[in-house]
Amino acid sequence: MSKLHQVYLRAFILLLIGCLLFSFRNTSEAQGNPTTYFLDCNSGSDGNSGTSQNKPWRSLDKANTADLRPGDKLLLKRECVFAGRIVAPWHGTSENNIIIGAYGSGERPKIQNRMKDIEHDDHHINVRVTGSHITVENLKATITNPKIDPNCENQTRGYYVGFAVTVNPSDQQSGKFNTFRNVEAFNNTIGAFLGPGSKNNVVTDSYFHHNNVMQLHTLGKNDELGAWGMLINGDGNTISNNLFERNRAWCSYDGIDRPSNSVEIYAASDNVIFNNTSIEDRVFSEMGSSDTVVAKNNLIAFNTAVSSLGDARFVVSRGASHKFGPVETTRVLNNTVVYTSSTSQGVVCGAGCNSNILIVKNNIIWAEEKAIFASDPIIEERNIFWSSNGDPFIQLEKSSLHHTSMIINPQLQNRAQQNFNLKNTSPAIDAGSSMTWVADRGVSFDTRNINWDIGSHEYISQDDIDSGVIPTETPTQIPTQTIAPTATIEPIAPTATQTPITEPSPPTATQTATTEPQLPTATQTPTAEPQNPAATQTPTVEPEPPAATQTATPVSNVPATPLPTVTHAATPEASPPPSDPETTKFTVWLPVVR
Repeated sequence: MSKLHQVYLRAFILLLIGCLLFSFRNTSEAQGNPTTYFLDCNSGSDGNSGTSQNKPWRSLDKANTADLRPGDKLLLKRECVFAGRIVAPWHGTSENNIIIGAYGSGERPKIQNRMKDIEHDDHHINVRVTGSHITVENLKATITNPKIDPNCENQTRGYYVGFAVTVNPSDQQSGKFNTFRNVEAFNNTIGAFLGPGSKNNVVTDSYFHHNNVMQLHTLGKNDELGAWGMLINGDGNTISNNLFERNRAWCSYDGIDRPSNSVEIYAASDNVIFNNTSIEDRVFSEMGSSDTVVAKNNLIAFNTAVSSLGDARFVVSRGASHKFGPVETTRVLNNTVVYTSSTSQGVVCGAGCNSNILIVKNNIIWAEEKAIFASDPIIEERNIFWSSNGDPFIQLEKSSLHHTSMIINPQLQNRAQQNFNLKNTSPAIDAGSSMTWVADRGVSFDTRNINWDIGSHEYISQDDIDSGVIPTETPTQIPTQTIAPTATIEPIAPTATQTPITEPSPPTATQTATTEPQLPTATQTPTAEPQNPAATQTPTVEPEPPAATQTATPVSNVPATPLPTVTHAATPEASPPPSDPETTKFTVWLPVVR
């Protein structure tokens, strides 16, 4: 072989090796070497590369320009406060989510906006996800000094959302398979929003509290919005292991005392609301359908709700003759509800509420005015109803209480301390029925060869542990949340620096009092804010039906001794200074779930 040929051969071999190395490097970068971007509100600079803690970016605007790929991370420094918003149009994969989270030590980073800085923004969202397979974790989101309405007890006004998943219609994967985990939202109109068209998202292990801002549309119309921990307009989402606390306004033109919902479900289907705790919210879940979209197949299971607010309701649903009905095939299973106000009610469903509308099984419902109301025969079985006077009002207008249900003291461990575990004398033990439909939804429970207990808390005896049915390392109840204790959250009245609203703003010329949630139009970009969701807030107080004869008879196998009532202060809250959930611990007792 000539020297020339040898040179050509060597060059060819080197070129081949270079191509292989280049290909391997690109493949490695795509699959095994994701990029992490860092933000530091103090020492960062948008002129930095952003790819190391030594050269972090500074602003959320710069972060929004990043081109995140599967497995990439966008991390905000703890103890930082950022203004602006995060807009996340990126797409991860089921194997490699994109992570938006925190780094460093101390309190979680906070995205905090002042009203005066976003006055131009009618619908401000602090963290808005329009992509897919994105996990947002370890962040806080809030608004400070919103406008006040002097004509309505200085009620704070505006439309502010802590965390949201919305849909870009030009992107078929938009708004799907995203997760909010260990986030905190307070002082907003809505803590977390899953918009129309969003699907298969998860909100878990998070804290939504003191979201107390109301959006006003038209005086004299029932169309105020807000004071919601969550608003769900999407389908197939899972809301689990969250704490909802004191999400409530203090003044409304709609005649509602302290508008408040832990989870509002509107024109949304196939959602699982599972294993959450609600403290001092007026309504746990209110459901409605729009003129074009029927809400159906939603599951409300293993939740615990306690409230002393007047007119408290656990679940409010509707039959076909209601303007926001029908809400079809809602299953209310294994919840524990303790409402102490003299005007509190448990499950309320009128306007043709029948067995196609509502299934209520295995619940403990303690309510003082009325335990349950249904205008027509529903599926109601194996529930325990109670009130402090030992005589709860059961108003099933066209049916009787099922023979498996009981009017009896549920024998909770310590209602005053909000410990709703069952005493060993509780009639709820082994009195429930298994729920195969629940398991079909992909929710796993403790499946022992005994009957389920009634309520959200499964009693585990020492005999169970000794027999090996329950592993000894499993505690009686699993505290799945570490959150700020309520005692450290002090209400703060609106300050004089807040901008008063001299007259409540009427809707714009394009708005009506019955505007339904709208998807963004095809001309909107992923960074545009969504149109106003669910502009027809449905009333949480059903018209009182005529009194009916109580059909149930007290059961005598456990003495019907009422437990002492609990009193709570009912002071309106606004703009609390929350403690950090990661530094202060508060145990919320939730059911044993595997």
